[in-house]
Formats: sequence, C-alpha cells, structure tokens
Amino acid sequence: MKNQGATTIEQEFIATHPKCQECYRRLKELIPSGVSHDARYMTPFPLFLARGEGSKVWDVDGNEYIDYHPGMVNQLLGHRHPAIVAALTEQLSKGLEFGACDELEIQAAELIIEMVPCAEQVRFTCSGAEANELAIRLARAYTDKSKIIRFRGHWHGGFNEGLAAVAVPFDVPYSAGLTEDAFSNLLLADHNSIEDVRRFAERGDVAGLLLESMGAHTVVMPYRPGFLEEVRQITKEKGIVLISDEVFTNFRFAPGGAQEVTGIIPDLVTLGKPLGAGMPVSGVAGKKDIMQKLAFTGDSEYDRHHRVRWQGTHSGSPIALAATVANLEVLKTGEVQAQMNRHGAMLRKGLNEQIKQHNIPGCVYGHYSANRIFLNHNCPYLDKCNREPCINPDHEFLDKGMPNSLRNPFRLAMFLNGINNPTGGGWLINTGAMTDEDIEKTVEAFDRSLARLKVEKIL
Repeated sequence: MKNQGATTIEQEFIATHPKCQECYRRLKELIPSGVSHDARYMTPFPLFLARGEGSKVWDVDGNEYIDYHPGMVNQLLGHRHPAIVAALTEQLSKGLEFGACDELEIQAAELIIEMVPCAEQVRFTCSGAEANELAIRLARAYTDKSKIIRFRGHWHGGFNEGLAAVAVPFDVPYSAGLTEDAFSNLLLADHNSIEDVRRFAERGDVAGLLLESMGAHTVVMPYRPGFLEEVRQITKEKGIVLISDEVFTNFRFAPGGAQEVTGIIPDLVTLGKPLGAGMPVSGVAGKKDIMQKLAFTGDSEYDRHHRVRWQGTHSGSPIALAATVANLEVLKTGEVQAQMNRHGAMLRKGLNEQIKQHNIPGCVYGHYSANRIFLNHNCPYLDKCNREPCINPDHEFLDKGMPNSLRNPFRLAMFLNGINNPTGGGWLINTGAMTDEDIEKTVEAFDRSLARLKVEKIL
C-alpha cells in the first residue's frame, strides 16, 4: 500500500486508492455526499470495500485490512462465516420474501427467549431505530402515560424522538427538519444523574425510561457504579417501563447481552446489529404482558383504539431470519464472546503501551470487547485509571478527546497501515474470527501511525 512519491498521509491515501476515489466521484453525483449512512462520510473519500473473509476486508483497489467495523459492527462471527453462508444459501434456494409467517420466526424467537433474560415474547422489525420507536410506543400503550425519560448523549437511532439531545449543544435537535413538538413528550436527564431520574419519576405521567445498556453513545460514557441498580429500583417502584437499548450490545459481551453481565433485567429490550449477522433484522423483546399490547383480541373497539400497531414489509423476513437462527446457534455457547472479550483486553493493553511509549497524552479504556481511544486528551484521572471503564465523571461526550483535526489523519494513517476502523475513536473487537496475530499487527500499525502523525506534527 506504500507509495514513495506521496509526502503526506492524505496524499499517500489518495495515491494508493485511485479506484475508491473514482467510485466516490461517481457516487456523490448520484447520492448526496456519496453516502447512504452519515457515518460513512469522510474526507477525502471513504473506502469502497469489495469483499471480506473472516477478520479481513479488501477494497476495490485490492488493499487488505484487518476489519474493526464489519458490517457496521454487526458481524460477530466475521465475514462469510460458513454457518451463515450455508443458511443463506439454503434459504435462497427456497425464496427471498413471501410476505407471510414462516417457521424461521419460531426458531429465531425461541433462541432469543432462551438467551435473553428479560425476553418472554419477541416482535421483529428491520432496524434498531424501529425497535426503539416500537418499544416507546409499547411503554406508552401499556401504562396509558405519555412521557419518556431519556438521557443526554445517548444514541437510539434516527427516528424523531431518538434525535433529541444526542450531541452538544443538547438543546438543539441532531437534525434539521425536526420541530419542537417532536420532543414534547421527552424528559431529558443528564447522563449518570439519578437525581434527574427521581425528579422525573415523581411526576406521575412517565410511561418509560430508555437508556443505552452499557453507557452513552456506545460506551463512550460508562455508568457510575450503582447507577443502573438505582434506575431499576425507581422504575419498579413507580411502574415505569425500563427499556434497555441493546441494539449495539445484544449478544456481544455474553449470550444474554448486557443484561446478563450487569444483572439489571429490564422490562423491554431492543435488539439489532449483531442479531442478524449482517442481515437487516432487529426487534423488541420483553415481558409478555407488555408485548401483548401488540396482540389482536378480536374486540374491534379495543383493537382499533388500544392495540399497538406495527407494520413493516420486511419485518421477520425469511432471508434475514435464516441468518439470525444460524448466528444465534453459534453465539449461544458463549465461546465467541469469550474470545472477543479476551482480544478486547489484549488490544487495550497493547494500544496503551504504545501511547505511553510515544509519550502522548491519552488512553484506551473500555470493558469486555469494547474500547474507546482518546488521543491528545489531558485527563486528570490518567494516573489513577486502570484503563477499564472510564473513571472520569466529567468526561466529555462523543470522543472530544480526539479533535476532528486529529481524527481524520489518524484513521487515514491506520488505513495505510492495513486497519479498517472508520470511526477513529471506537476500537471494538467485532468478530470472533480475529486472531492473536491480528491484534499484534494492529498494535504495530498503531505504533507506525502514531510515529507518522508525530513526523507530520499532527500529534
């Protein structure tokens, strides 16, 4: 991938990715900014990936990468896992979509109920945002109340009520085109503020509380010890439906997801990303009496005015559920998660050693298979931190420890050293297909990237 004629990181990236650049030139004429997901946008252009195998991907220029972002972090078994390929191949021979009920729904739902502690019934949707929207609707219908407690800085997807208070300034919606009334039934609490939760819970009009299961914005901001336990106690006492957003964490840290490792059992859980091994499937699972708000009763008056409606052409799609069943049959043993968690700790240790060796302020912290990297981050707690869940109570949201002036050159440098991690700040072990050698190569690539950034006076 090295090009001796290039002088800067960006120039070398451009020189070694001519087909990616041409694809982007063509695509941005057809699609605004050339991306179908905001997170794929980057300068000077994004990678265009052509194929994947195990823990590796190759772009259209033939460059090889160890992949830390497989399928937007949803392929825990790696690319083209034999069980997933076999399941999809078999289903393709039968048909893609029938618009009818399917035996695969039985198998997938039974596996979810077997694995996820709170799951008594399941309803399938297509995306994590849809799952969170449906969970909110269920909480309101079940309690006959309107308000939802949400936390500033938490991410729940691109539906209207999910786009409130996502990023600073928190009083401004995360998207143009939204009106104030879209958020009129939200009660926004500060992250880790049990005082806000108590105050809102006393109102008497709260239907549910929605939070990310392991901390704000995919574990950038962990919870302080005891916080989740207090939230669970308050919601039980006040009859508030606790909704745990596990779209990111479901099945990742353990077969039962975050609720298995934390011991905090919600009333409803939203599932997605890793659920379908790369296929578009998500869902809501939880207590039967709440889930039954989706059920037809035969009473026309009740069904018209009190039943929760949910429709989606591809909800419970056979092709997606074929992958889901094959995926969960592997994940339910816990062996993949144990391997990922071990690699997460191994990566954390290796990257922190390089940060120390290069004498750069910052750290890599995290837990299980999830890590976050902060460079040029003068945290007063660095000498006290063991690089497990962050202990800085004043930590800023959304990777502000790595400014945009550093983020883009850093990820380009990592691309040039054979690492696909377009987020820059999130270092998540996303596949059990990764090996010890992959981790060692990643640490070496990080070392070379830091050295290059220092030479160019970016660090």
